[in-house]
Amino acid sequence: MAPDYKKNICANITYLRKVHGISRTAMCKTLHISRKTLDLVEQGIFPRRLNFSIVYYAAEAFHTDPYHIMYTLLEETAVLD
Repeated sequence: MAPDYKKNICANITYLRKVHGISRTAMCKTLHISRKTLDLVEQGIFPRRLNFSIVYYAAEAFHTDPYHIMYTLLEETAVLD
């Protein structure tokens, strides 16, 4: 079964915002999306109007690979101290 990359993107965007303590407003600016779109993403909904540039903006901002944002769940692979 193919991975559900859209669900991974939503979960990882939410995780990255929370783990780095970034406000929703700041995250919207970082990802170049509206607050309404971020709210949908954080609810696990990948809006049809949203393009995949969000993956590249997130990867750049959080110094990770776009592949990881799309195909892994970062929260599950995080190393706990």
